[in-house]
Amino acid sequence: MAPKRSSHRWPFPGQPTSPYRPVQLAALRACIADPTVAPPGFNDVLRALWSSLLANRTMPTPDELSEALEGLYALLRDAAMPDGVAIVEDGERQAIFRTAKDHLDDLYAEARASGLLVE
Repeated sequence: MAPKRSSHRWPFPGQPTSPYRPVQLAALRACIADPTVAPPGFNDVLRALWSSLLANRTMPTPDELSEALEGLYALLRDAAMPDGVAIVEDGERQAIFRTAKDHLDDLYAEARASGLLVE
């Protein structure tokens, strides 16, 4: 007789998967891996968003989420274009910022699709 396979769910066995899982994953993907390149506070906001969605107790309101996303875009824009001028001498850094912006766009889209962000 074959052993019975258990259905193991992340993060906690026996707990239903969060309906906001795509938003959580998008928030983690948007983090910048190199802390020396990431704007100060950028990854902290994304991690706080991830943990609030994981707990399902401290869900951000649409206004709070919108404000957080606007702040993240502003942090990224200020880091990529200090004094309003794009940094062109460091192509690798610009590529990191472009990728982070694309991931923020994905986070925005997932938040709208899940109903967390209403416009």
